[in-house]
Amino acid sequence: MPCRFHGLALTLAGLVVLPMALAAQDDAREVAELRRRIGVIRAQLPAITEAAEYAAGHFKGDSAKRILVSRKLDPGLGLEFYFRAGGPPESGNADNASLRGVVLLPIRHWEGSGLGIAMLAQQYQEQGRPAIAIGSVADRPSIPVGRRFLDNGAPTGDRAHEGINGIANMIVAWTWYAEVVSAATRDGWWTGTYFTVLQPGATQHNAMVKFRMPTPPPTVVAAGTLGAAYLDAVDSLLARAGAAAHQKLVAQAADSLRARRREGGTLFVASCGHYLQESMQGDTLGSPFRPLDWRWDVAGKLRARGGGAGDGMLWFGYGGYDCPNIEVASTFNAAGLRVVVVADRPATEMAPGVAFQLPLSWRMPDAGAPVPFPPGAVAPTASVDMAIHYLWLKRLVGEPK
Repeated sequence: MPCRFHGLALTLAGLVVLPMALAAQDDAREVAELRRRIGVIRAQLPAITEAAEYAAGHFKGDSAKRILVSRKLDPGLGLEFYFRAGGPPESGNADNASLRGVVLLPIRHWEGSGLGIAMLAQQYQEQGRPAIAIGSVADRPSIPVGRRFLDNGAPTGDRAHEGINGIANMIVAWTWYAEVVSAATRDGWWTGTYFTVLQPGATQHNAMVKFRMPTPPPTVVAAGTLGAAYLDAVDSLLARAGAAAHQKLVAQAADSLRARRREGGTLFVASCGHYLQESMQGDTLGSPFRPLDWRWDVAGKLRARGGGAGDGMLWFGYGGYDCPNIEVASTFNAAGLRVVVVADRPATEMAPGVAFQLPLSWRMPDAGAPVPFPPGAVAPTASVDMAIHYLWLKRLVGEPK
């Protein structure tokens, strides 16, 4: 948090402490910027609610319509909305023209892309698939982009902000979805939501749940309540991430990874989180990490990329070190990797091969906005927590020291 000094005079001690306070704050600059963005997003909650009400009315008129995301523009958000705990069933890829629904159009930057994005939004509209665009109001083209436009709070439309813009776009998208859930109840229907597979009964629930539930809504939810609750939950996670004690742990994790590199090791990065696993695959320019796709044949991919003993791995787990649908700990250890594990459930004892554990604050069930009907909460928060730590560590490890 910013350090504030009251009064007209600054003591000598204050002059000494101030640079130290600013330096500590700067170590979490990604967190501070994302919290600033949440303020911008919160200020436009009425517009987000209106966009959700527009979408809910569109869904009501056709039982086959679903939430669609353009994976061409943002593969990370596309996967984030696919079979995601706390998210909508039966969502799809907007790049498939045969699917009907409302398109989320996430825009990470405007450099050299504004006209093309506007034309894509118009194409969706002509297909009867209106677009809810999410991007930077700053530097937005003068021509219309989408039926509704929601601001991600970026100071400019430059490509330099695309990493954190992706996370801010995700926050806007989940805030919008939370408001779709509530808007549907006011419109006489309700949408089902997936459980995380780590919850009891998730397999049965997820097999039966539908985007358009066949019964009347259990209750009516007031406008703005779910969106505000989700933003509160995310901001609370970020506040804990920015605490001095946690900043120290992040710095230690970065030191561990830098030590691997100084000793000649290659640094890999991987995650089983929806948004992050897809977003990091193309994030190689200027990065200290080589992304690894964990979804099949992890050992073979490591061998193909020359990974082995003495190399480092930055790994983002879900529900602990390993993930609900894959076990990677033994593979990483057998390869001789030294692993920095970033997860919500740090082990009480270090697993073999683990160099450092960095705990995240999100908790099960992975959803931030409580609802008075099953599944009890909507709109996941884990991906935000993972993704901001990835950007943070990427910067710290990449900086010369």
